[in-house]
Amino acid sequence: MLPEKIDIFIDEHIDKPLSEYIRLLAIPFFIKILL
Repeated sequence: MLPEKIDIFIDEHIDKPLSEYIRLLAIPFFIKILL
């Protein structure tokens, strides 16, 4: 990833609660397990 994209990613997600961020990452992971 380009540094600019990393900065944008952090700016978009750094203010979200950590639990919400983990949950958003975990949903596709669990879907792959269940399918």
